[in-house]
Amino acid sequence: AYEIVSRDWSSDVCSSDLRNAWRPMSATPAAQLWRFALALYARPGVAPALIGLQDRLGLDVDVALYCAWCARTGRDLDAKAIRHAVRQTRVWQRGTVARLRALRRALKVRLAAIADPAEARAVAAFRAAVQKLEIGAERVELGILARAAGLAGTLRTGATLRRVARAHLDLYVASLAKRQSHQDKADLAAVCRAVTSV
Repeated sequence: AYEIVSRDWSSDVCSSDLRNAWRPMSATPAAQLWRFALALYARPGVAPALIGLQDRLGLDVDVALYCAWCARTGRDLDAKAIRHAVRQTRVWQRGTVARLRALRRALKVRLAAIADPAEARAVAAFRAAVQKLEIGAERVELGILARAAGLAGTLRTGATLRRVARAHLDLYVASLAKRQSHQDKADLAAVCRAVTSV
């Protein structure tokens, strides 16, 4: 889902430095989730971990970021709440986000095979436009997820946050009916470690 490196996020979408702390008490839940997602995704090791989980397990990166945000903001999730969140976004994710991602990936492959510099520039510009659309589609999906969230509780930190985030993510992965490999477990652990620094 979020195959955009942090420099792309900051130049394409937001004007602030992604490493700045998010402000959980400001703005709407959708805006809070968006800023949290940007900040977490920008943490070292998180992007490759989430992309790996997406490619190996079919994990929706937006749902994974939502699970981490719920852990951070004191929103408890159970299997039923995660299934509800996935149902809320499924049509948008499959019909829009996944299609834009597939197009962007196909353009990357195509771009590598183009010898003509003018054609390469045109395809690169088009791919950049698709990438911006994909980011916008991801933001819409996060907004849908934020609306599915319950009321915020007490902000969690440290070991408690890491434990709750892992529980949420494990429930989500279990809902995918996929067994976690050693790499999957390591990637989930990397995301949970990073969530404590956002």
